[in-house]
Amino acid sequence: QDRLGLWANKSALSVIPDEWWQANKVTPAPLVGPVVLAVETTLDRTDTAIAVVGGREDGGCVATLAASDRNPAKASGLLPAHRAVGRVAEIVRDNEDVTAVVVDGRASSASLIDGLRSALEGLDVELVVMNLGDLAEACAQAYDSIADGSLNHWDEPRLNASVRGAVKRDIGDGAWAWSRRKGGSAVAPIMAVTEARWEWQRRQGLDYDIADSLG
Repeated sequence: QDRLGLWANKSALSVIPDEWWQANKVTPAPLVGPVVLAVETTLDRTDTAIAVVGGREDGGCVATLAASDRNPAKASGLLPAHRAVGRVAEIVRDNEDVTAVVVDGRASSASLIDGLRSALEGLDVELVVMNLGDLAEACAQAYDSIADGSLNHWDEPRLNASVRGAVKRDIGDGAWAWSRRKGGSAVAPIMAVTEARWEWQRRQGLDYDIADSLG
C-alpha cells in the first residue's frame, strides 16, 4: 500500500513522519528481557491493545502487539475490556521474562487495575500505574526514540495504522500526550506501546530485583 501511495496524504498529516516509522522496521526475533506489557482499552471498551516491549540482541528495544487470544483462530479478533485481565494473566504465565504490566491510572483501562493486581499476585510481576506526568514523559520519549531509530517494530498493520493516526493533545506547560478522543479507537496500540516503552526504559537504569518490591 505504501508503494502505491495510498498512505501519502495521511502520512503527511501525521505527528510521526511515516519515513521515520518505516525506517525502524526489523525482522521478528526473540525479545531480550526484561519484557514489559502495557494495557490500553478503547473509550468504548470494545477492544484492548496489549503492547509488548523488550530488548534486542544488538541494542535498543522492539515493540509488538500481543495477540487477542491464545487460540490462533481467534488471535486477530477484538479483545473487549472484560476479557483483558484474563489475557494479560495468560501472557504473563506463558512468558517468564515479563517483569511489569503498565496501566494509565487516568484512562479507560484504569478500571482493570484491581483485577490486574489480583491476577498478578504471586507471579513476581509488578503492576505499574502511570500518572499524567508519567504519560507526558512517556509520549516525549516515544517520539524521540522513533526519531532516533531506537524504538523498533515488526511492521504490524494495526500498529502501523495507529502510528499514522496519532494526534497530540496539549496537557499544559508545553507537555503533550496522544489524544484518545481525537485519535479514536485506533490510538490504543501506539498508546500502549508508549506506556510499555516508558517502563522498559526506566528499568534499564535500575539495578532492579522484583523480589525487593514484593517483600
